[in-house]
Formats: sequence, C-alpha cells, structure tokens
Amino acid sequence: MKHITITGSLGSGKSVVSAILKERLGIEIESIGSILRKMAQNYGMSTTEFNKYIEEHPEVDHELDAFVREQGLSTVPKIFDSRLAWHFVPQSFKIYLFVKDEIAAGRVYSDDKRVNEKYASKDDAQFQISERRKSEIFRFKTQYNVDLDNFTNYNLVIDTSHSTPEDIANAIIENYQKNASGQNDIWLSPHTLLPTKLSEMENGFALFTKKEDFINAPVSAFFDSNNFYIFDGHKRVLSALKNKITLISCSLLNPAGETELPGGQPVKEYIAGYFSDALYSNWKKLAEG
Repeated sequence: MKHITITGSLGSGKSVVSAILKERLGIEIESIGSILRKMAQNYGMSTTEFNKYIEEHPEVDHELDAFVREQGLSTVPKIFDSRLAWHFVPQSFKIYLFVKDEIAAGRVYSDDKRVNEKYASKDDAQFQISERRKSEIFRFKTQYNVDLDNFTNYNLVIDTSHSTPEDIANAIIENYQKNASGQNDIWLSPHTLLPTKLSEMENGFALFTKKEDFINAPVSAFFDSNNFYIFDGHKRVLSALKNKITLISCSLLNPAGETELPGGQPVKEYIAGYFSDALYSNWKKLAEG
C-alpha cells in the first residue's frame, strides 16, 4: 500500500477523515496541522497569526518539511495530514479535501477543540479562513513554487461540504484500493456547483439517479475564487439534487487554475456574463420544486 497524503482547506475535515481512515485501514497518522497548532499556542499566537509569522521565518517550514520527507521514506504506509505532504512524498496517494467557505466557517466556529482558533462569529471565522488560505498560498508559492489550488497535483479531489466524514472516507478507500494514479479524479457535491445557463434548465432534467451514472458522464465545470461553476451539465446536476446524490463526478476545464476557458474567454468574464443572483435564485427553485 502507498502512503496517503491529505491536504485541503481549514474546516474541510482532514483530521476527522484521517482518523476514520486510520481505523479502517490500520495506518498511523502524522498530523502536521496538530504540530503547527501546538507551536502557535507556544508562541501565544492564533493559527492565522502564526501563519503570517512563518512567512517571515521560513526555517519553521523547513524543519517540518525535513520531518515529512524523512517519514515519507518509510516502507510502512502512513497517513499524512499536512498541507504539503503530497509535494514531499511524491509516491503517495494524494488527496485534496474541498469545502465551501461558509460551511468551513460553521465547522471551525463550533469546534471547541481548536483552543487557539477562537472566532467572534461565523463571519469572523469565514474571514479568518480566507486570510489564512491567502497566507498559505502566498507562502507556498514563494518558498516552493507550488499552488495548492492546482488540482492536477492530486489523485483525488473530493468535496466534503455536504457529506458525512464516513461517506468521504468510503469514497477515499474505494479510490485508494483501486490504486488510482490518474490526475483530476474530482467528486463534488451538486449543492456546491453554481449554475451559469438558465436555458439549459428549462426543459426538465436528466434522469441520473445514482452516483455511478456520473462516472461515464461527468459534469463539465470550472473553478474560480474557491467556487465551482457548471459549464455543461445543468440537467445532470439538477437530477443529482432531486435524487439526493451527495457526490458526482466532474471534469474541470481549468484544473491547473488557468484564468481562461479552453476557447480563450477569461473565466471572470464568463462568470460576469452568465452568473447572477437572480439566476441562482431560479436555480434553487428548480432544485427544490
């Protein structure tokens, strides 16, 4: 068996999912996040403040990097709960856990175990999550020339926003045991995908009634500012919503974070032209009707 490396946003469930995988697979966990939280507490800082501190003190990262590299050389499989273990243990099965910002905020705000990560409100938690992500993206691009939002880095990208940790662990184990090695195996919640074309929704929806239906017909989507938008497949997503399917297969048009769609149109220009609050309101009515 390979090492498993798990990265993802704050509040995406890395620690909980890792614990389930440990129990199910009998593999020990190395949690770099736990080490960082203890270090932040020792420095008298919040995790966000400590991330800012590390930007000016890269020796902290380098010490942790050396530890991960060394552990990655072990022939005994391990689960690495770490932002960058996928980079330092390249032979691992690489997983990225995605979560919507507002859902992550609700999770961390309610988590009493995060002793040095207290927030005044859910809005404050969402702001701090965004700031921490910006800090990490900047730090990792500067020090390692890697981009956390480049989904081609991972064997499996999976959305935890609307699934239980047990369901997420089941999906990971299924892919892990298949020894999947291809890039961009992406599974998202239909609730996460945002619509862009009302005309594709007006005449009913495709009869896709189970998760397996989407394997051979993945929804075409693109990514921008921590949001996923539907490019093609609105009826399939509606079908998933109506049939209460929690995860569907997606194919990303810009998996490496490209700022243009394949036809050359800028992503932000496309969003401005096709997505609106009114469109999203009509979408929710169709999904609930």
